[in-house]
Amino acid sequence: VNHHLTELTAEFELTAAAAMSVVEERVLVAFLGEEGVTEHQNSANPQVLDSFVLRDPKTGHPQGFMLAENDQLLEVHQYKQMYSSWFTHDRLLADGSLYLCTPLDPLFPLLPILEKARNKGTDNDGLFCALDQILSEAGAQWQGAERLVQAAVRADLACLCDCKKAGGDAYYRLNDKKTLAWLICKVQQARQSLSYQLSNMEAVAQTAYVVSFLSEYLPERWVTLLAKQLDVEEELKGSRPPPTTNGPESSQHRPEKKQKVDPKEAAREAARKKAEETRQQTKAKQAAGTKKISSFFAARPKN
Repeated sequence: VNHHLTELTAEFELTAAAAMSVVEERVLVAFLGEEGVTEHQNSANPQVLDSFVLRDPKTGHPQGFMLAENDQLLEVHQYKQMYSSWFTHDRLLADGSLYLCTPLDPLFPLLPILEKARNKGTDNDGLFCALDQILSEAGAQWQGAERLVQAAVRADLACLCDCKKAGGDAYYRLNDKKTLAWLICKVQQARQSLSYQLSNMEAVAQTAYVVSFLSEYLPERWVTLLAKQLDVEEELKGSRPPPTTNGPESSQHRPEKKQKVDPKEAAREAARKKAEETRQQTKAKQAAGTKKISSFFAARPKN
């Protein structure tokens, strides 16, 4: 078995504000991969997932995450149909939502936190900070930030940061060049993983599609830098919604993440539209110089 899907009935802590939380039972399916499942785990010994809230790396709005026992970070997606519920054991759950948890590189939600912590100025490259300090400051507002320490240590922060060690402690500072190189690697990995789905697209279109895909997890500044580096700025224009703001009004109307579009379906739809335009142009040419049928029934002018 190459992959593992663990179906769980878990308790989520849904935090709307720091002072108010509600604990309710939910049904979720977590994709853990081979590394996320150990030999002793089965239906009698289920995986324990720790739920918490972080800023969405793109919008800055609250986003649900979970941490597996092996410190694997999982992003929570909610799918809900109208008039749905769950039967689990001998209980009825009124909320029929299905929560899907998929692995996410912890460096994505860490990126805006690291960028803010370095406090880069116009005449300097910013400050080196201990990871605990960086996340504790962010955790003053977002209770899940400190829990990223475990996942961040597991990931290689050297991919994004310069690192200095002193007195047995490590200090980090975000490096723009390293971060951009890391993002380009992510684009290449995604293109390889989606090679079959993108097979009917040109190379530039493939890159633009993958950058648009990754843009859902990146602040707008990094999307712009990445598109410029890969020379796909023009291809991205008009294909992405305007950047969201983090002001009070936007936080009250949190947009849902856009649905992923199948590249082949998008290509077929574009072909259908082009064929329809061609038919309309052909009809217009054929009709040129001909009279409308109603002209044959017009009243004759009186002498």
